[in-house]
Amino acid sequence: MGTIDAYWDANIDLTATVPLLNLYDTRWPIWTYQPQLPPAKFVHNQPDRRGVAVESMVSGGCIVSGTVFRSVLFSSVRVHSYSSVNWSVLLPGVEVGRGARLTRVVADRGCHIPDGMVIGEDPVADAARFHRTEQGITLVTRDMLRARLGRAMKVLHVAAEIYPLVKTGGLADVVAALPPALARAGADVRLLLPGLPAILDGVQQGTPWSTSATVRRVARAAAAGAHARHTLPAYVVDAPYLYRRDGGPYQAPQGQEWPDNLQRFALLGWVAAHLAAGDADPGWQPQVVHAHDWHAAMACAYMAAHPGTAAASVFTVHNLAYQGIFPMHDWPLLGLPSRLMSPAGLEFHGQLIS
Repeated sequence: MGTIDAYWDANIDLTATVPLLNLYDTRWPIWTYQPQLPPAKFVHNQPDRRGVAVESMVSGGCIVSGTVFRSVLFSSVRVHSYSSVNWSVLLPGVEVGRGARLTRVVADRGCHIPDGMVIGEDPVADAARFHRTEQGITLVTRDMLRARLGRAMKVLHVAAEIYPLVKTGGLADVVAALPPALARAGADVRLLLPGLPAILDGVQQGTPWSTSATVRRVARAAAAGAHARHTLPAYVVDAPYLYRRDGGPYQAPQGQEWPDNLQRFALLGWVAAHLAAGDADPGWQPQVVHAHDWHAAMACAYMAAHPGTAAASVFTVHNLAYQGIFPMHDWPLLGLPSRLMSPAGLEFHGQLIS
């Protein structure tokens, strides 16, 4: 062999109907060490989520809930939901994250392909991140993945809505689409969401790690609902006193605004600022906090009030017709310095604007 291209060719040829080296020819038995592993398993059977392998070789210990075509999976490989593996060779212990796509890839032993990562479709990006051969095969190793993840910009998106769990307008659609797109482009992206009933019901339960409002780090939050193709790590603020109630995210069932909306969404911003400062999750600190609409705007204020925060903030107004305007006498509820109580800060014609 001698080259990555030759190695890929030899392995992919094994998936042919009549390969040059036929492992199923009993006249030429191949004796080698085989660990005691359970049979390969293919799970899920929904129209958009089905574990299947076609014209492929799948070894013992593998669990496939995505799609595999014309590929060789060595032992104990995991192919998670909504992912696809095409014309690839995955060595033992490789894990392919949700929504990832691999085409003409050789993944070294023990590689964990992050959720949503795409390899083999963009030659320039592949050559910059990994090793791409003259034949167009992309070699991925653990060291390459570690180096790539170490350079990835860490971005925290803060929002009150995400389609289809909670949606009152276009904001939910943006939050469902933009973070996964950034993740596919190579960013290390996470979400921060309020613990509204529909959000808590729609994400996987996580472990509480905050001592004030209970904040749960969720292993994966669907960026487009429970059956999403793209999923991201998320934090959910589980504060039943503020979020667990009937009605919409901002209004009571009768249509009037919740009188404590300032506190409800100030808490969301306060948690975002603590994540940005690095004292909330010791294992992850964003470089950029992107706050969406007035519900998340207080994240920028709390970050500005803490000089030690190194993260940058971005605030996007998706609909200027909807603003968080409150009586100025509610200012003490925020715990912010008085220097922000000015037109250059949060004061707006004698009122408080978030």
